[in-house]
Amino acid sequence: MVFPLFMISSFPPKKLYNPGGLLGFKFIPFNQVVSYPEIVDSVINKQLALTYGSSWLTGYSTAQTLNFDEECIQTENGPTYLQTISGYVPGDRPELIALLQALEGIEMVVQVMDPRGQNRLVGSHGYPLVFKAVYKSGTNRPDARGFSYTISNTSIFRAPVYKT
Repeated sequence: MVFPLFMISSFPPKKLYNPGGLLGFKFIPFNQVVSYPEIVDSVINKQLALTYGSSWLTGYSTAQTLNFDEECIQTENGPTYLQTISGYVPGDRPELIALLQALEGIEMVVQVMDPRGQNRLVGSHGYPLVFKAVYKSGTNRPDARGFSYTISNTSIFRAPVYKT
């Protein structure tokens, strides 16, 4: 039997303000991260060290389409966590097509921000996420054409809160 590394306790009290959804996300290619600070009690309190000249890039998703799921999957080696960020970008402008094609298959680290201003760092510490997009034209005139995308992978720990 595998025991957790922390003491099991009662659930913490619920926050008074706990809205769903995400406000936005930032991302950076995995190879532009030099090192990750230690995770302490599911929190990272220091900034990631990035390669010289690198910076976080701003992602986009139509309002109320950005989502982060984190599912525990039991394996013979213990639990792993399937982490998936999904969203939607409307349109099929040439510059959007070129950008999404360039991102396809890129390993990255992502910060997602919730409505309370809390960030979670997803794809860190050796478990980068991978970008994938699907274009749909729609079948009827009122349908919106655009790209649905996912940025996902598995990790051996849940995405920590990122306080910097």
